[in-house]
Amino acid sequence: MNFTVNTTLIRLGMALLFLLAVAVVSYGLIVAWQHPGNDLYERFDEYRLYQQGVYPHAGIAGVNKHLPGFRTSVYPPFALPMFGAFFWGGAVLGLVIVQVLSLAALGGIAWYGYRTMRCAGSTAGALGALSAIAILGNFDNFVAWQFSIICMGLITAQLIFLEQNRPLPAGICWALAMIKPQIALPFALLFVLQRKTTGLIAGIGLLTGLCLIAFQRTGITLSSYLMAWTNKNSVHFVTEWNNNTLLSMMITKLEIPAPIAFCVLAAITIILVIAFILLLRLRRDRHTSPVDQLLKAGICCIGGAVTFYHHKYDAIMLYPALLATLKLAVTDPTPRRLALAGAMAFSLWIPNRLFTIFLHFPDYLFAQNLIRITVAISLLVLLTRNKNLDPG
Repeated sequence: MNFTVNTTLIRLGMALLFLLAVAVVSYGLIVAWQHPGNDLYERFDEYRLYQQGVYPHAGIAGVNKHLPGFRTSVYPPFALPMFGAFFWGGAVLGLVIVQVLSLAALGGIAWYGYRTMRCAGSTAGALGALSAIAILGNFDNFVAWQFSIICMGLITAQLIFLEQNRPLPAGICWALAMIKPQIALPFALLFVLQRKTTGLIAGIGLLTGLCLIAFQRTGITLSSYLMAWTNKNSVHFVTEWNNNTLLSMMITKLEIPAPIAFCVLAAITIILVIAFILLLRLRRDRHTSPVDQLLKAGICCIGGAVTFYHHKYDAIMLYPALLATLKLAVTDPTPRRLALAGAMAFSLWIPNRLFTIFLHFPDYLFAQNLIRITVAISLLVLLTRNKNLDPG
């Protein structure tokens, strides 16, 4: 059973989505430049310490932790050399570079959405493009001066390179996106699912090289770094700001010590990943269409979003899941597919406080995670049906 929607309603909906997209970006940039820097100044301090040969972590730096501007970084060691791409000309130029790259990446993501949806018509193509820009978390990304949109732009490039059977540049893009592992790490699974592990090896090789550069410059060892991160105070950021993921709930609500919670969650994740891979490998056909890849990316990003540490400015990482549900809905508008697309869009385009009004849910983060897990399960069911989902 398919539905047809009145043309006037479609135009009205697209107009509202366009206004939302414009408001998210323009208001985000205005507020950001009213209070320039925010988190980015902290990254600049960390990069300046790194340039001085000091690793920005109180548990490693020793007497250097008393240096002016010292802070403990939550970023992995391979991110420190990457900061040079933003701060080579100082902090102020770094602000400009981050915002310009964020806008360029958002444009690239929107183009990918348009390209993915245009087979269903120009209106569907516009929906694919606007759906990325209108994600409310983009506002927080601009205001907090985060790298989230830039990372997702690199992940989008990874998806395109994998479609073109070019695993090496895909691996490089993935490695660069790992400047924020909570966004990029789940997408590493695509290399395994697509049987393009050479890209993953190349990406891991690049990250290993960057780690060695960071350790050599700061004079620390891998063992000292790992020991510092077993300290409970080193993972405080996991539970702050009501970060309602499985990891934070294990630490705060079940009162499991952070190192043990990390190990338990890692074990659960590994088991689920292996089951996911085996389940898809049981499919009789080995052809992977662009839609198949998009559905896999949607499952990966939802798994990462509900499991690992993240904040609302990382919401752009869920765009593959949103795009996958929209693609399915416009190519075959059954009630179930329309409901999935609507629910996923609702969780990304609607302000959080409205969840308590529309859904009567006291915990909007739990409601969002429930919606996203439901979408991931639905996408997995579609993938395991041995059916070509690509209308082209």
